Amino acid sequence: MLNFDTQLWIANDALKRRAPNIVDDACVLHLFDEHGSDPRVLELGIALLDADWHESHEELGQHLQWLRAPERVDALYRASLRIYPYHYDGGIAIRRRCTWALADIGDQTAFDALPRLCGSTDRQVALFAFKRLRGWLRERPRKRFVYSPRLD
Repeated sequence: MLNFDTQLWIANDALKRRAPNIVDDACVLHLFDEHGSDPRVLELGIALLDADWHESHEELGQHLQWLRAPERVDALYRASLRIYPYHYDGGIAIRRRCTWALADIGDQTAFDALPRLCGSTDRQVALFAFKRLRGWLRERPRKRFVYSPRLD
């Protein structure tokens, strides 16, 4: 297996060259499995989640959900609203995963993103966000941070 610096170089080169075959390769996704909490890898994850030229958004969303990284709230919010044309349904599973990832972060910034998603014109995304808000307190064990909003 390649060392961390080599994997990071390959992934950043793929991003610069917009090389979907490299991004979709297990090597880049392995980088997130093994070194996902490294700030350089998290930044790469945001850039790749925002990129529209590859088809690994669901895997990236899954890694970001698992990491529960509060620095990634804005990227997850944007990904929740994006349409993914390479999926027959526009990527609804990816968008659902991003709402789960926001809820799993569990801090105030992530919480505040969910009501904004509830106002989305995409009814499915709005419903996903509503479900995460409705289950916020019940799902506390899943959360990285324990933000307890006043829900009255």
